[in-house]
Amino acid sequence: MRFFLNTNFIIERNACIKINEYIKDNIGNVENPGLIYDKVLNGQGYFEDILLKIKKSFPSLEIKINEKEGEPTYQYLNELSNYFRNKNIDSIIAIGGGSTMDLGKGIAFLMTNKGNALEYKGFPENVNDPVPLITCPSLFGSGADVSYNAVFIDESEGRKLGINSTKNFPNLSILDAELTMKAPESAIISSSMDTLVHCVDSFGSPKSSAMSRMYSLKGFRNTFEVLKKSNHMDIEYREKLALGSICGITALMNSGDGPTNGFAYYLGVKYNVPHGLAGAIFLKEVMKYNVQ
Repeated sequence: MRFFLNTNFIIERNACIKINEYIKDNIGNVENPGLIYDKVLNGQGYFEDILLKIKKSFPSLEIKINEKEGEPTYQYLNELSNYFRNKNIDSIIAIGGGSTMDLGKGIAFLMTNKGNALEYKGFPENVNDPVPLITCPSLFGSGADVSYNAVFIDESEGRKLGINSTKNFPNLSILDAELTMKAPESAIISSSMDTLVHCVDSFGSPKSSAMSRMYSLKGFRNTFEVLKKSNHMDIEYREKLALGSICGITALMNSGDGPTNGFAYYLGVKYNVPHGLAGAIFLKEVMKYNVQ
């Protein structure tokens, strides 16, 4: 049996406000980071405090805002990467949901690997190590903050693939429930359903192991317990979702994907349905099939 989880992560309330300290302790000499963050975070008081702290700690900070709605494309990744390639960037900080963190992985990868993003679609081999990547999720559920997969849509072919290399693991993930408190309940539910899909698909996978199933069960229980509550806006519930998200994606990485995610990809590409919600549509039927 083989099992891995390669990202250093911190689950701590108000941890993002100390991001410069955690970067120094966990990564070391970072001087000129690039920052990408979700546009929906603009104007949120706690995020603005974090942004001010990062700017003070790194005066030469380069910033791009993820302006796109929906899941990212290779074309948009190229646009962002070309911007940062023209700057003296030594690391990437990604703050936001799963799409923004995937963009962070892609940008970090393309800082050290020349060419067009589409040249690396799928599972590229013989590639260079990316620049260090720090992720701070504003939603818990996608697991993008601690996983190596970075998912992108190829608009020309109408397919969702990605740049999937184990070199993509973030060097540090900071899971701060306070950063998620302004997210609407609908987004919390959709993202949490993504965790449930990870847990169910990984548990039913033929490649699952006793260890991966432990993570599947813990992730499912944490997340389902919160979703049953009438109020999902409690910060302690968010911290349960953080742990559930990490457990779910860890199980999935160690067992392989299942059919639910595959079906969900189609709805994301063709109809721009949020990935977590798209997975939830198929989850019941996949569970029935697995039990039979």
